[in-house]
Amino acid sequence: MSSIDDMLLRLEAISLLRRLKKYYKYRELRNYFGLDIPLLSKYVRGRLLPGKRRAEEIIQKTLEIFNIENEIKKYINQGVYNYPELMNLSAFSSDILFYIIIRAYNLYKKSNITKILSVEGGSLLIASPIAMLLDKGLVYALKDRYIKNAVIEPYSPTNRIQTRYMKFIALPKNALNSEDKVLIIDDIIGSGTTVIALLNIARKLASEIVGIFCVGISSKKIVNYIEENYRVKVSYLIEI
Repeated sequence: MSSIDDMLLRLEAISLLRRLKKYYKYRELRNYFGLDIPLLSKYVRGRLLPGKRRAEEIIQKTLEIFNIENEIKKYINQGVYNYPELMNLSAFSSDILFYIIIRAYNLYKKSNITKILSVEGGSLLIASPIAMLLDKGLVYALKDRYIKNAVIEPYSPTNRIQTRYMKFIALPKNALNSEDKVLIIDDIIGSGTTVIALLNIARKLASEIVGIFCVGISSKKIVNYIEENYRVKVSYLIEI
């Protein structure tokens, strides 16, 4: 295990303990984990990190009694906005957000990615830290803004008939090239039009698409369509 993997394992344990502490009292956690309250308090407050073996035990035991996917779903669907949005999660649950970032890192740390492609907005909340942990370049497209020497890809915000005004995503042509192996990161795949636009942009720039990661999806039908037509694996944590 590398130094960064070891550190992230310990931090993952801390993030899960912090989430548990919102629902359980210290004496309950003491009885469950078999750890003294002062030690648990130091872990939760970040004053001490558990060792590797203890961190693994904390993670395993936490996931046995706590449904993290339901917790992610709950916070994505309520908060700042009244529709599924990653800002709902980031505004009130930084510990869960950190857990998501570590999950993504573990999924792709052994891949041959050279660039991460995302789009402005909530997706960057996870794309930026994932890129930093993987030590890969991050490029992101802009919505509805013309850029000189860019690839322009239209999209629709819903599955309904095109709105009155054209929607599009723009990425500078020199952001990707034929030597790049790209991981696309989105926050939530709803209709799939944003991810499909990013896929088309990467294709136009002759980049190889390694995978797609998102926190949640609204429909497995959309995922199946993307995987079948673009021959790329979509990884996600929850179905909204």
